[in-house]
Amino acid sequence: MEDTKIKVSYEKLLTFRRNAQMYVQIHMKEKMNKFAYALTKMISRTNELEAKYHDKLHDLRVDKASLDEKGNLISRETQQGNNTITKYEFTPKALKELNKDIRDIGKSEVEIEPYICTGAIPDDVTFPMKEVFHPFVIKDFEDKEPEDEPKEEEKK
Repeated sequence: MEDTKIKVSYEKLLTFRRNAQMYVQIHMKEKMNKFAYALTKMISRTNELEAKYHDKLHDLRVDKASLDEKGNLISRETQQGNNTITKYEFTPKALKELNKDIRDIGKSEVEIEPYICTGAIPDDVTFPMKEVFHPFVIKDFEDKEPEDEPKEEEKK
């Protein structure tokens, strides 16, 4: 059976990626199961979308950055670990516009083919995690948190 593409926001996609990477990293010490395998497949499938997201953010920063009198971007480079990070200067108005545009990009939707897990969902996958992993690797699940078992006096 061929899966159909899903539409998700960049925010949901990035949240999925962070949580999936943490889950896989913790559980790689154990044996790989079908759920962890599905997560690794989706992490791989979403690499390009995350790169496009960061490219869009970089383009926005460059578009909104302040210019010097010669028309050059005003920026400074800082070291973060082994990486050199370029930080641009912005006017207050441009910074407000930039932040709004970043929020808009985060809410914009992208399409991707899910990789639905065909095995059992492990017991340690909590309801909030299921919300994050749906619809990437979990097709259907109860849309609300299960209620606690009724107390003994409530059963009578």
